[in-house]
Amino acid sequence: MGTKIVRICLTAILAFAVSRLVSGLLFFVLWPALYWGWAYLGRRRAAYGLTTLLWNPEKQSPAVPVVMNGSGPRRIIRAIGFTIAALTVAGVALVLTSIESDRRKAKESRATVQEGMTVGEVLHSVSAGAFLWANSDAPKTDPNHPRALNLAPGSESGKFLYFDDGLRKDREISEPEALALLHQRLDDGYPWRFEYFFAGSSMEHFSFKVVFDKDGRVRDVTPLFGSFE
Repeated sequence: MGTKIVRICLTAILAFAVSRLVSGLLFFVLWPALYWGWAYLGRRRAAYGLTTLLWNPEKQSPAVPVVMNGSGPRRIIRAIGFTIAALTVAGVALVLTSIESDRRKAKESRATVQEGMTVGEVLHSVSAGAFLWANSDAPKTDPNHPRALNLAPGSESGKFLYFDDGLRKDREISEPEALALLHQRLDDGYPWRFEYFFAGSSMEHFSFKVVFDKDGRVRDVTPLFGSFE
């Protein structure tokens, strides 16, 4: 019984690792395939007198079948083992599903940004659920006001949060206000850089960068980057 639980956990972990490299949805196919394939291999090898790692043919004495199957401690241990295994698999599945959802949202936002777009068009296209870190190559004229601005997603699409130095607290602003603030902080006539950061519900985060030329149009968009990649 113990080896069966170990096989469940090991195959779940292996399926999770492989799925992270390909696609989260692969886990739901790969895990049962690995688990039952291991058992099938064990039975086939046992037929030829060979042993398999963490697989032993279940042997039961015919003289005491009722005692072995109905014993309280064995049933409790079996229930605990299957519960742990089920929770492990469910947890892995939830993580993979969450990562896949976050990746899809970030990928869709990345696809909306095209070369030649203006700052306003980019700001409007990627305004939902993304943190924005913006900076400029403009020379610093005031050490207390660097050529940079951080914007967080607001309460709804088209709204942003930023830390108001005068009020000393976060303030929600509209998209036109955010655009005006960017021009004020970063200064026109110099290359700008936007880094969009997607912090979803999973442990992994995704980001990409948008580079603007001195005329304020998109010159380059980097590929989507995952924090575990």
